[in-house]
Amino acid sequence: MQKFIACLLLVVLLGMIPPLLPAQQVQSAQKLDSEMEVLKKRISALERQLQTVENVEKLDLQAKLAEANAKLINAGIDKYKRELRDSNDEWLRNWGIILLAFLSVVGLGVWSWLRSKTNQLIANEVEKNLNGFEAAVNQVEAMKDELGLLKKEHAATMLEAVINYDFLDERNPPERIKLLGEETLLQVFADERYHLLLRYKAAEVLAGRQSTELIPLLSNLLTVLADSELEIHQYYTVPGLPILTNGVRFLAHIRTREAYQALQKFLDYLLTDNPKRKNWFLWDTVSSLVQVGIKLNMGDSVPILTKALSDLENPGHEVLDKLVEYFHKFNEPASIKKILVNYLEDETYMDLPTKHLKDKCLELLQEHDPALVDEWRARETSDNSEA
Repeated sequence: MQKFIACLLLVVLLGMIPPLLPAQQVQSAQKLDSEMEVLKKRISALERQLQTVENVEKLDLQAKLAEANAKLINAGIDKYKRELRDSNDEWLRNWGIILLAFLSVVGLGVWSWLRSKTNQLIANEVEKNLNGFEAAVNQVEAMKDELGLLKKEHAATMLEAVINYDFLDERNPPERIKLLGEETLLQVFADERYHLLLRYKAAEVLAGRQSTELIPLLSNLLTVLADSELEIHQYYTVPGLPILTNGVRFLAHIRTREAYQALQKFLDYLLTDNPKRKNWFLWDTVSSLVQVGIKLNMGDSVPILTKALSDLENPGHEVLDKLVEYFHKFNEPASIKKILVNYLEDETYMDLPTKHLKDKCLELLQEHDPALVDEWRARETSDNSEA
C-alpha cells in the first residue's frame, strides 16, 4: 500500500513538472520560492494524508490481527476445553473403573462373607432339620419293620391254621388267607426260622395266585434241598401235608415261561450235578416240566427229557404217560420206543393203566416203526395162546 502511494506521489510530481518549466522561464525567480513553498505544503499535506492512510491501514491490519488473534485464542480455548473435557472424561472413567473395581472387590468380599455366613446358617439349619428328619425316618422304618414283623407273624399263624388245605386244587381259599399280602407271604417263605412245611404252605398260596416273584426263591430252595441231608420221612408226619418234592409242583402250577425255564434248569442240575437227593425230585421234575411244556407248546425240552429216561427208576405210569404225550406232540418216536422197551416190556407185574399205556405207545409207533409193532403184537398173541 505504501509503495502504491509513493508511486502515486511520484506521478503527481512528474505531472506537475512540465507546466512549471515554461513558468520558470516567464516568471521571475521571486515567485519560485513561493511556489516551492506551496509545493512543500502540498507534499506535507500528502504526507499527512499518507500517514493517515497508513494509520487507517494499520488500524485495519490491527483489527484483522486482533480478530485473527481472537479466533486463535478462541480456537485455543476450544481446544483447551476439549482437552480438558477429554481429560476430565478420562479421569472420571479411570477413577470410575478404579472405584468400580474397588467396590467390586469390596462387594465381592462382602457378598462372599454374607454367602458364607448364609450358607453356614442354611447348612446348620439343614443339618438340624436333616438330623430330625433322619431320626423321624429311622423311627418310621423301625415302626415299619415292627409292623412287617407283626404282619409276618400273623400270616404264619393263619397258614398254620390251614396247613391241611390244598390251595392249588381249591378255587375258593378261606377269606383270611385271601387278605394276606404277597409281600408278607414271600417274607414267610424266605424266613428260615419257620418250619419248611409252613414255608411250603406260603409258597403254595403264592403259586395259586400265579406269583412270578416266587419262582427264583423257590428254585434256589429246591437246589438246596436236593443236596441236603434232610430225611424225607420228616415230612410225612401228618397225612396230606406237602412233602419236599411238592415245591416242584408249585412251579408247574404257575405255568409261565419263567417257571418252565426254572424247571429246565433244575432238571439239568439233577442230571448233571447228581445231588444227594436226586431220586426224590427226579420224577416230579420230569412230570412238571412235561406238563408246562405241553401247556405252553414248547418242545425244546425233548433232549433233556430223553436224557432223563436213563435215570428214572421205576417211574409210575402217570409220569410215563405224560412223557409219551410230550414226545408224540413234538414228533420224537425214538423216545417213545425207548419208553416202550425200557419200562413196558415186562408184563408180569403190569397193571391195567400200564397195559393201556403200552397199547398207546404201539399205536403211536405204528407209523414210524411198523416192524417193531408187528413183533410186539405177534409176541403178545403167542403169550396169550400159551396162556
